[in-house]
Order: sequence, then structure tokens, then C-alpha cells
Amino acid sequence: MTESASQRPAGPFRCECGALQVRHLMTKDPVVGFMETPLPDLLKMLGKHSIRHLPILDDTDTLRGIVSQRDLARAQTRMGVASMTASQIMTRDPAVVRFDDCASAVAIALGEGQGSSRPVVDERGHLVGILTETDYVRYYTHAHRLFEAKK
Repeated sequence: MTESASQRPAGPFRCECGALQVRHLMTKDPVVGFMETPLPDLLKMLGKHSIRHLPILDDTDTLRGIVSQRDLARAQTRMGVASMTASQIMTRDPAVVRFDDCASAVAIALGEGQGSSRPVVDERGHLVGILTETDYVRYYTHAHRLFEAKK
């Protein structure tokens, strides 16, 4: 349903005027790793920042993949874990969304089991954020508090 950053003109998540967009929910300036980041460092980054997904960039800051807690758990069952790098365990060419895509359409895709996060790119394909299930929960919680306060 979503496409890689290099393939993405406009697509299934385009918003109608006034709809809630990905930019309103996403985590801006996400923590990132690089292709040669060692696996032990990836584990530390996820723990230190209390995150489950880490976009992976190359040396030109181009999005090349994403590492999840699941990827790390799978990698830890292999021999030579200490010498592994992000490029060896990441999901390559991850599905992305644009910052101006419709947040509800992306939520439906995630809810249908199409992953639990999406790197967010701008119109040039540069990483500008990440959208996770946690961002939707945070938004809902905030909206619910506002609703309760008006009662």
C-alpha cells in the first residue's frame, strides 16, 4: 500500500482538505542509526530513547532501512551478534508515508497489520519524522483529555 521514498509521487494516503495529516501526529527529528552502526549500539539507542523503531540512513543521510525491536531480537539468535551492523539486520527500502498524507488512512494500513510504524518523508524524499502506533495513542489520549475537560 505504501511505497518507498524513491517511488512515491502521490498515492493512496492523499488527504482531503482539512483532514488530519501525518505531520500532526508524527515524531519529528527521530533518533536514527546508520548503516554501519553496530548491533550493540542499536540496542542501546532503542533502550536509551524508549523507542521500538529506528530509521537507518546511509552516509548521505538517505533513508535506507528501518530496524525494529523484532529485527534486533531475531538477530540476537544468530552467531557473531557483536560484529553485526544495522545494514545486516534492517528491513531494506521500508514503506514510507509523506508528511502531508492522511493520518487516518495510514492508521487503517497499520491496523490491518501492515507494520507498526512508517518513516515520514517530505516531498523530496528526505526523512522528517516517524509515525508509530504510539503516536496515534498519544493523539487519542490528548483528544480524550480535551473532551473530558469540556464535560
